[in-house]
Amino acid sequence: MKTRDSFEGRLLSMAVALLILISASTLRARAQTGYNIVQQGGSTLASSSFIDASAFSGSDFCARVYAAISYSTGGRVVDARGLNSSNTNMTCTSGTPWVQGSNSTTHPTDLLLPAGTIVIPSTWIIPSQTSVIGEGTGRL
Repeated sequence: MKTRDSFEGRLLSMAVALLILISASTLRARAQTGYNIVQQGGSTLASSSFIDASAFSGSDFCARVYAAISYSTGGRVVDARGLNSSNTNMTCTSGTPWVQGSNSTTHPTDLLLPAGTIVIPSTWIIPSQTSVIGEGTGRL
């Protein structure tokens, strides 16, 4: 009888340890996601690091990327890879990541595009000192 209780106790301990390990790894993964916009108190700070375009709202791909690029001045990396986590088609209904209506930005940027097809209404004219890096296969 004692051997069976000991075995069940060890089995229960191993199951609890496994659950703790799984939950700890899940928490760590969640901590690495989220918005990468730098704020202090109620004001926004300019950052030369990177800006996550998925932090900006809207359904238009180019408008969200434009908002991220024009968010602060100076060179930056704009990470748009989170805008297409399901690898579906993305659409720009008007404009480009650098031009929206009568507004435009020429901030030096390294733009990281997600894998997938981006449907655009016009040719993208990429500003000087700007790099566009695609994650998928094919040509830009």
